Amino acid sequence: MDARSTARASDGLGRCSPASEAITPCWRAPTPLPFLRAMAAATSQGGLMPEQVWDAAPIPERGLFPGRPSGSAMPLVWTHAEFVKLLTATRTGRPIEWLESVAARYRRSRAIEVWHWRVDTPLERLPLGTDRLVEDVAPFVLHLGVDGWQRVRDLEACPAGLGQYGVRLDPRALGATASVEFTRYFPEGRRWEGQDHQVRLGAS
Repeated sequence: MDARSTARASDGLGRCSPASEAITPCWRAPTPLPFLRAMAAATSQGGLMPEQVWDAAPIPERGLFPGRPSGSAMPLVWTHAEFVKLLTATRTGRPIEWLESVAARYRRSRAIEVWHWRVDTPLERLPLGTDRLVEDVAPFVLHLGVDGWQRVRDLEACPAGLGQYGVRLDPRALGATASVEFTRYFPEGRRWEGQDHQVRLGAS
């Protein structure tokens, strides 16, 4: 960056980045051609691609014009790489980073093996026959009942990883029930949660 370029960037404002804009059409735009044309139009006379282009009113005395290099780093290899990746995507019809093994994994529907109940993401209804894991960031004792607080029992939470404690409810152990009810006791604070929760089971 020369002295003239430094003067252009002295306002301290970041300008439009062609490299960042090139990422968008791979995932959302119907066609990447307008982005490719805009990136090509923003090159220098020698075909170099800049880090940023001018996106404000023209300032001819400083050589600043909309859609043209703004005096930032040039060439920026990242911008050139994104241009090549986008050009390749127009021919293949998908992003160059596309991994077929990953696409195959998430293309097919997968049954959820364990449903996680947390106070910030409570579950009001679950399919029959699914495992449920009641979780919290603090150790607790699960005070549990079924079908309107029948067959009450207490279950101590175990470390569940990632800073969580949990009680896993096996549907086979619960038997044929229409709902589960529970509240929690937190031994570290010697306090009850002060709220009852219910999760209905089966179709609505």
